Amino acid sequence: MDRAMVYAGKGRNALQKINLPKPKRQQLMSVRQSQKIFFIAIIILGLFSACNMPQGTPVPSQGPGAVYTAAAQTVSVQLTVAAEGTPHPATTAANPPTPTAIPENILTPTDSPPSIFGTPIGSPTPTAIIPDHMTFISDITYPDNAQVSPGEVFTKTWRLENTGSNTWTSEYSLAFEHGDVMGASTPIKFTDTEVKPGETIDISIKLTAPDVPGLYQGFWVLRNQDGEPFGDGGSLQTFWVKVNVEIGTGVMFNFNAFADEAAWGTGTMPVNFSGPGSDSLTFGPSANPGDPFADLRNNQKLENGRVSNWVLETYPPVGANNYIIGRYPTYTVNSGDHLMGTVGFITNPDESCGNGDVKYRISYTVNNDLSTVKTLWDWADTCDGIVKEIKINLSDLAGKEIQFYLLVITHTSTDENYTFWASLAVQR
Repeated sequence: MDRAMVYAGKGRNALQKINLPKPKRQQLMSVRQSQKIFFIAIIILGLFSACNMPQGTPVPSQGPGAVYTAAAQTVSVQLTVAAEGTPHPATTAANPPTPTAIPENILTPTDSPPSIFGTPIGSPTPTAIIPDHMTFISDITYPDNAQVSPGEVFTKTWRLENTGSNTWTSEYSLAFEHGDVMGASTPIKFTDTEVKPGETIDISIKLTAPDVPGLYQGFWVLRNQDGEPFGDGGSLQTFWVKVNVEIGTGVMFNFNAFADEAAWGTGTMPVNFSGPGSDSLTFGPSANPGDPFADLRNNQKLENGRVSNWVLETYPPVGANNYIIGRYPTYTVNSGDHLMGTVGFITNPDESCGNGDVKYRISYTVNNDLSTVKTLWDWADTCDGIVKEIKINLSDLAGKEIQFYLLVITHTSTDENYTFWASLAVQR
């Protein structure tokens, strides 16, 4: 048939359009056109993907099936658009991305990479400052293993630096931690002024060497205004005193050993050295309570809290301006001799300090000549919990034969002047 369609029926209005099969040639062309559109779609899809793919971003690999599926979908869309009579817009290539400029201030091989925390790598970590902290600087007196005599009173001094952030005030104190306390009172205030961070201070404490020979060590710390201890280092590290107590040829004249050979007496001021004193006194305990005496006593509680071994106790007559005196046998002084010992008060029977108020005095004569009498040392004292150390260089008297006089002179009428002389001796 030469026509693609015929009309059937009768009359013009009865005509119906009947689709007839297309010729074989026309069908073949239609298939070829579809194939051409299919391959064009593949090319367009490839160009479109290449133009819009971000540079440097890896494209996931796709199998052949995925490519054909995408192409078929594209062809299907285009055929649908063509069938609807809507023109397909021309495909335009996307603008390629602008290359990123390389910054000028790039890191060189010698630069350190920045830290994510904002602090350069390798910077030292700031050290936390401890509010209360000290650093030991040096031993000013009595370094480790210094030799002392039994019962010797000595003053230990440390030099410390305030390495904390708090200022040390008069509310700070020196406190015993452990070991051998050596008769010390603790805690004690070590400053009346401020010690600011970075400043140093010399802290001293009076100690009494034990009576038994040996090596002794006491450990100490500081305490803040709240009584909290602190020391040297991040933890509580103590500083210490370490002495070696020895009995040797250093003791040349022991006053305790010759106490019963001394001539004792009492009187009212001024002192009578010839008697000695106005009234003689027998060495030993008193016959009646309240009477003056001079005697050796053991295990006495001293005003600083220490319990003594043997001390020489002297109790003057009750009343103001009275005295007790003892004249010792002759001693020849040698170069390097020192007179050393301790004086203070013995506590009352109830261990209270009492109202003691006296003056201790050491005098001497040369060759027992009263015209040469001189005061070697004296000390006014009250019962305040602190004992007094004696340390006198006798080198100026070297080669002379002298007689020592021990005196206790009363200031008031109290009956609590229980005085003592501990470890009094000439040492070389």
